[in-house]
Amino acid sequence: GKDWIGVGQEQGKFSTLRFKVSKRPFEVEKMVVTFGNGEKWSPKLRPKFGKDSWSRELKLPKGQRFVNKVTFFGRSVGKKGGMARVDIYGQR
Repeated sequence: GKDWIGVGQEQGKFSTLRFKVSKRPFEVEKMVVTFGNGEKWSPKLRPKFGKDSWSRELKLPKGQRFVNKVTFFGRSVGKKGGMARVDIYGQR
């Protein structure tokens, strides 16, 4: 599946991003960060994240940037119903 998280320029510029997976494990096919100027970046990630796990710190290319949105391609896994929750955290 595909889902995205809107950020927007009103949040300011970021130099790094991290995300946290909760509620259920999550398998990531790809993550795409769309910057304020329309450029896209897809960092390399491990393919599986357990429930209540964090990504590594992802240093954005070209220093501090406005982030328009973050799109995840992947799926929730596990025997329980419901979806994994993915929260994005940024550092300036």
